[in-house]
Amino acid sequence: MSTANVRRAWRAALGTEYAWVKPHSFRRTVAILVKRQYRVQGAQAQLGRANTRVTEAHYIERVTHVPDMTSGLDTFRTA
Repeated sequence: MSTANVRRAWRAALGTEYAWVKPHSFRRTVAILVKRQYRVQGAQAQLGRANTRVTEAHYIERVTHVPDMTSGLDTFRTA
């Protein structure tokens, strides 16, 4: 099957509700799940990458929760 036919079948199967899902979405999801259990080295091995740099940059979820530092930053506020 050609890649164009696979893409067309993929779009038809997903419809409009899941149009944002791409085959790469599954690769990223697998990398995240493997990383949670086996660390980034496990995800790197699963993806077949030579090193962890690309795995960390493009496939692994980034930490988005940071501590509240408002009180420390308040020193910069002008009164």
